[in-house]
Amino acid sequence: MIKIDRLNDYIDKQIEFWQPHGALSVNENGGRILTRTYGFSDKENTRKIGEDERYFFSFNEKAFPSIALLLLVDRGLVKLTDTLDKFIPEYSHAKEIKIKYLFDDSAAIECWYNGNIMVEFDKDEAHKALPVEERMAIEKAAYAQDRSFAERLALINDKPLVDVPGLNPGEWSSYTCPAIMQEIVERLTGNSLFDFLKQNLFEKYGIEALKGNQTTADGYVMFRDVTPIFIPKTPAENGVTVTIDSLNTLAQCFLDKKIFSEKMWKLLLKFNEYGQGHLFDLVDGWTVFYCYGTEGFGTSMLFNINRKVSITIACTRDYRYELMDGNWQNFIRCLRGAVQSQIVYPLAPKMVKYGLKTMAACSMTVRDDQKDFVSDAKSSLCWAYGDKHSSSYVLMDDGVATGLLVLKINKKKNIYYVGVVLIDQRYQGRGYGKFLVNFAVETLKNAGAKELTIGVSRNNVAARRLYESVGFKAAEVYDGGVFMKLKL
Repeated sequence: MIKIDRLNDYIDKQIEFWQPHGALSVNENGGRILTRTYGFSDKENTRKIGEDERYFFSFNEKAFPSIALLLLVDRGLVKLTDTLDKFIPEYSHAKEIKIKYLFDDSAAIECWYNGNIMVEFDKDEAHKALPVEERMAIEKAAYAQDRSFAERLALINDKPLVDVPGLNPGEWSSYTCPAIMQEIVERLTGNSLFDFLKQNLFEKYGIEALKGNQTTADGYVMFRDVTPIFIPKTPAENGVTVTIDSLNTLAQCFLDKKIFSEKMWKLLLKFNEYGQGHLFDLVDGWTVFYCYGTEGFGTSMLFNINRKVSITIACTRDYRYELMDGNWQNFIRCLRGAVQSQIVYPLAPKMVKYGLKTMAACSMTVRDDQKDFVSDAKSSLCWAYGDKHSSSYVLMDDGVATGLLVLKINKKKNIYYVGVVLIDQRYQGRGYGKFLVNFAVETLKNAGAKELTIGVSRNNVAARRLYESVGFKAAEVYDGGVFMKLKL
């Protein structure tokens, strides 16, 4: 169970450090346990953001058009294997592109905005000579303004595809894809995208939503991830305006696996090796729904179905990034880690060879007082990669990387060695270390080891206790270290 006082203290520190602007809400076991607001809603920084603040999300982004089209797939009106010519016959490449490619960013369709409008801006010497604030405001306004599907299609209809459709999922994000999704929904239902979502999502699940840009806050984007730039509000009808309460309700629907059928949910909770799915991404054990526009407004909904926890975050200004302990961090990532540190206890731990699906292991850290005893995760993985006899394993639990193990096996030279034992500082003292060491012992024993030796600092009391708990005993003691052995 999440300790609210402890989480609030952490949030206070992060707000002071990151200076975010927006709101967050945390749900656990079906109920809201925390809502916080922070920062200001106006560019003069005079009006504090409240719980009734309204945030705008354009349908130019994929999030809400994806929900709508997936509802039609769920009802059998559209198949993921259908090609676009069934719905958008006027598009020149419609026969080459399947519906499913729109969701996994492999459609390879040129972007009506980045590949056309922004290119024209880049050719305009007068535009490029403007101060960065003016230039970005003009560019974002061009993105946000309402355009018909015919207008957007005209920008890309005679352009070649940028790749073979379906070949490289995740490689070709394009604002043209949500435009196509929206058009399919509107042609099949006879309703606007907003009206379809109003009837089938917002009203059905008690989500208060307003049509178009009715935000009550000023939006900012980050220049080079550091400098905030004010973006004037652009009148737009093609989108939805909601509060943190509405977003939180949607997050709870995701957590409870509502909206879609059980069959569809099975599909939505499948992810490729990069953690990408049809509607959600999988990030460090969290299923994530996000929508970020070019005017600074954004939302991230993170939920863990097995642990019955969700985090909903809304912002009016892009987040800045900083390099901390070798990892790029921002406000959301820090908050995600803080909640995760309280909810992750052994559920279904398993050891997995290090690879694409376990790259989160690179971000694992140890406490400052342990850095003299344990190499950091990145250094350990680099060492293992450079030694052909070493293998790296990641201790995964419910999608979360909790520990790292490096074993060295050279049967010809009778070398069986535990090179690295690392448990992320957030999950220490919960039994993961013993699970990891037991796996190491069993693996080396099965490989042919008759005896194991491991070196540990005399001052690393926690590590010594861990090894003793699985049978290791001190064999040689030196000023700075101890060699511990285990007969197999």
